[in-house]
Amino acid sequence: MPGQNTIRISPSGLGLPDKEYYYRDLDDPVQTAYREYIRDIVIYLGSPRNEATKFGTDMFFYEKRIAEITPDRISLRNPITTYNAISLQELKQTNPIQFFDILQAMYPESNITVNTEVIVTSMEYLGQISQIIATTDRKTMNGYLMWTLVREYIPYLSTSYTSALDTFNSALYGTQEPLERWEMCARLVRKFMGLATSNRQELLNPITNFTTEIIGDEFNSILNIVKSKIIKYQNSELLYNHLKSKKKLEEKMLNKASEEDTILSYALAEVPKVEYSPSDNAVIIPRSLLVEPFFDEKYPRLVANIFVNYR
Repeated sequence: MPGQNTIRISPSGLGLPDKEYYYRDLDDPVQTAYREYIRDIVIYLGSPRNEATKFGTDMFFYEKRIAEITPDRISLRNPITTYNAISLQELKQTNPIQFFDILQAMYPESNITVNTEVIVTSMEYLGQISQIIATTDRKTMNGYLMWTLVREYIPYLSTSYTSALDTFNSALYGTQEPLERWEMCARLVRKFMGLATSNRQELLNPITNFTTEIIGDEFNSILNIVKSKIIKYQNSELLYNHLKSKKKLEEKMLNKASEEDTILSYALAEVPKVEYSPSDNAVIIPRSLLVEPFFDEKYPRLVANIFVNYR
């Protein structure tokens, strides 16, 4: 029902940005840099060089196994095939991973029961990753879990660790210089003190009533176009029924949450973007996107309207 959230189980676990990186030749610069990155981090953690080199190679090939079963990005954007609602009881009957125990441990105050419904992005992936886990020896699995934990915290560690990360990013993204310290600090402040930074921005450069009026007009223009398109789709019964039922599917939630909690989770996202919240039936526009350089209230409104109608 509106105002509630649900748990989504999606593919994850890769250290490289996309599965395609794992299909390249073994002497590919990015693959080589990634294995050396793992090796260097493990050396800094106290492992002998030869063992660290083997660990880096083992982790890369274990992630490659996961990459081979991971759906591509286009498939993961499909709103129909990636929406598989299933209860934890049903999931237990088809998958050996103990999701009920895991989710209870992660969210002990969420009243999770065997009847709790979760959304599985890819049932095929879930079945295949279960097989990989079942056929992995304990040493490799422990090593993989430790590596995935460590790599999330490397940006916050000392210079020896971050320098290894900078070297890897140079090979991956082609950057010549690492981020300045102040850039990283600004990102952390935005991530953990989003309300404070937004409040400071509002005091220095408040959103004008004119800007609010423009956004309202543009939203209503888009809304009217979407409504007219949906009405036309009534001629296609299957598609029209899907469009009507999709909203109901999105509103199957798990826990009761206040309207403020839901909206803040969108407004304070690390990468600000316009989002739609199904549970609140609201479009959330982060404040940072309503000021220059992203928005200029002097921009010709007629051009914007032509663009919307053209689309």
